[in-house]
Amino acid sequence: MKILATIILFISPLFGASLENGLKELREKAEAGVPQAQFELGMRYDNARGVPRDRAEAVKWYSKSAVQGDAKGQYHFGLAYQVGSGVPQNDTEAVRWYRKAADQGLANAQENLARMYLDGKGVPKDEAEAFKWYRKAAEQDQEYSVYMVGVMYLRGIGVTKDESEAIRWYRKAAEQGNPDSQMGLGVIYEKGLGVPKDEVEAAKWYHKATETQARLTQKFEALKAKGKKQNEK
Repeated sequence: MKILATIILFISPLFGASLENGLKELREKAEAGVPQAQFELGMRYDNARGVPRDRAEAVKWYSKSAVQGDAKGQYHFGLAYQVGSGVPQNDTEAVRWYRKAADQGLANAQENLARMYLDGKGVPKDEAEAFKWYRKAAEQDQEYSVYMVGVMYLRGIGVTKDESEAIRWYRKAAEQGNPDSQMGLGVIYEKGLGVPKDEVEAAKWYHKATETQARLTQKFEALKAKGKKQNEK
């Protein structure tokens, strides 16, 4: 135990110095105008990695990377505008930055842009445009978008109703572990929507949804407890 303690005491200062040097190098690159470094520095401030959490400082660096065309910076800058964190809330600006990132193929931005069109926030409500962007994100295996494509096919929202396509997308999201899709498949088999009624298959998917939700609830409670401990320090 004494040897282990000695090793820890020896390594700890070196590890801290390494983090400090890494942050210094990152800041130098960010201040020199490297967009990826600017985005990463923003993330450091957002998540208190080596620096105190500072949302305004995070958004400052996201904006610098965004105007230089960094897709992740554009997405996070759009998110800041959508929720009004670090900048005044502005759905129109959120859409503008989401679109820039979405056009570069960033799935998170495509998904959020789809939601803005579906809700008519920052843009006129347009279900067909919402479906288009959800489909683009779904094709990159963005779990919630995969689920939403299934929902929109099932209900004929922004696309011609197609129960076979709906089931295909529901199943894909369900196999990714999406509880809403698992529950949806249960309903589909219970009611026979596009498939023969099958109570055994319905029960299987309802059970999977219940198990998945229980795991997610457990993870949420663990993270909440961890956050509480950090706030108490």
